[in-house]
Parts: sequence; structure tokens; C-alpha cells
Amino acid sequence: MLPELRRSGLMIPLYVLREHWSVGHGYTSAEFTIRADNMRTRTMQEARGAVVMEVKDTRFADGSVAPTCFYTRPLRQAQMESTLKYLSETLELLGPSPSATAHPGIQNG
Repeated sequence: MLPELRRSGLMIPLYVLREHWSVGHGYTSAEFTIRADNMRTRTMQEARGAVVMEVKDTRFADGSVAPTCFYTRPLRQAQMESTLKYLSETLELLGPSPSATAHPGIQNG
């Protein structure tokens, strides 16, 4: 996520769209990792039913090593459908999307 888009409210809709795609392609659960020190994201995912399966040190692209939580979470079709309806209604209220030359979520002007 670009720094200027953090706390813009985009993350939840992106999660919802990813889950909708996953369910539509036959997936029943999600597996993912979150750095152990990223408490904000961990708290959000755990509130949505994610369970830590393992914690182990992971080497990142920059060469750093940090504890990382390996999660699994069931995908919930009914919950996603109601959330997608809410998301669609919200996007309609927001009006037309910005021009193709702008970053997603940033209005030109």
C-alpha cells in the first residue's frame, strides 16, 4: 500500500474483493503471513477469524529477519455477499472513479 493511501479505507474493500475472487475460484480458506510486530493487521485478521498456525523467523527481501505469523482463515460466502452489497452501495455513493492517470483512491485536482 502506498504511504499516501494508508488509513484511506481502501484495505477492507481490497480484502473483500480478494475473498470474493477466491471463493469464486473454489477456494475455501486463505493462508497468509503477517509480521509478528504488525499488531494492527494481526488484530484485524484475528477478529475476522484468522488463526495463527505457526510463528517462525522469516528473511525478507531487504535481508532483515523477523518473526512472522503464518495464518489460516476460512472464507465465508454469506458474509462476503452481504459485504459486497455494502461495498457496491458505498462505491455508488462515492460517484465516478478518478481518471486512469491517478493513483487509485487519489482524486486529481
